[in-house]
Amino acid sequence: MSEVEKPVDADAVSNALRLGWQIAELRGRFWRRINTLDPVRPQIVALTREYALPLEDERTPLERLYETQAIVVALSGQLGLDFPAANLSGQGNDPDHRASTRLMALTKRLSHPDDAGNPSPTPAPAAVAAAEPPPAPVPPPVGVVDRGTVWEDFAAFVFAWDARVQDQLAAVSYSQFSAYQLGRGLAEVSWQLDAGVSAADDPHGWQFLLGEARLRQLGRLMDALSSYFGPMTVAAVKNSVQAWGKVASEPGITARPDAISKLIEQSHVWRNLLIGGMSAQTLIPDHAEAQKLRGLGLVVKAFWPQLIIGIVGALVLAVGAYLLVTADVTTKEIGAALGVIGSFGITSAALIAKSKESVLQVFSRMRLLYYTDLVSAAAARVPITEKSTRAFAKKANGQRRKEKSEGG
Repeated sequence: MSEVEKPVDADAVSNALRLGWQIAELRGRFWRRINTLDPVRPQIVALTREYALPLEDERTPLERLYETQAIVVALSGQLGLDFPAANLSGQGNDPDHRASTRLMALTKRLSHPDDAGNPSPTPAPAAVAAAEPPPAPVPPPVGVVDRGTVWEDFAAFVFAWDARVQDQLAAVSYSQFSAYQLGRGLAEVSWQLDAGVSAADDPHGWQFLLGEARLRQLGRLMDALSSYFGPMTVAAVKNSVQAWGKVASEPGITARPDAISKLIEQSHVWRNLLIGGMSAQTLIPDHAEAQKLRGLGLVVKAFWPQLIIGIVGALVLAVGAYLLVTADVTTKEIGAALGVIGSFGITSAALIAKSKESVLQVFSRMRLLYYTDLVSAAAARVPITEKSTRAFAKKANGQRRKEKSEGG
């Protein structure tokens, strides 16, 4: 069951978020392809030779790149964002070429893969004597890619297209604009990261992609789209992003061997929650009984005043309803009280209904907070101990509540 009743433009917002995600993924896959960073997997090679039908993770890196390209082309068309290439800065003047046409042409400039799905190596440049003038540039052999030129052309095109997409979405719908940025920003955390970069201002580094400035922006975007996803999903994404922000500030943790694999796992959780339609409650392990009891204790601790007031109020209202039904109406005091109550149209049925409503509201809020705490802890995939994971999620959740109360 959905956490919220989604707005009428939910499909368009979902497509915008997915487009942002896929553009970041496409750019990352292109970069990995150019720099031969994709590992050789013998199982995939064997499947390809036998023409076996692969599942998603069994496709070659180049096949996954083309798959991502196809998704970007389809989504941009659905959202009316497949602009003429001439409208994009530095992308030529041909009025017949669209952004999708330019994208496919750039992707095709990648070299043909070998049996393992890796590009052919680029030959080393010839040595040039210092006394001689530089020779005219020689194009690479057929089937071999000039990696620097291909990447620069591709990156410049994506930069120009992204700028035009953001301008158009900002003019059409702020929700779609926010969704596009959120999807791209979250995907870039894994697809744009170079784990070896330590500079805080490098766009490929931990401290840029998960630094304070980015975290604030991603948090605001998630809040802006809360009506599309519901409180538990919002909390799961925001708190896990904050937890990774703390990880990014600790070089000792980011240097751990499992840091990248955990980040990829976290990226899958974000994608499944925001794009795949996964319910946030499915993240809670069935065996986490101790954690569930702890979550219930936190909820009771937070709501004990409302619980007492609700229970006492329900008892008082129940007694009032009982008196309305059974009291001796000849008694002067009760008769006067019943007269006043009756003048406002209050009946025993109304009092009983009010008592039920009051208690149900308190328990509904308790249930939401209970599951939000559990989901927040379960959503984080940070490369530390389970105890520290819960502490990160709890701290991030507390900070979020504090900011909300101060803003209210």
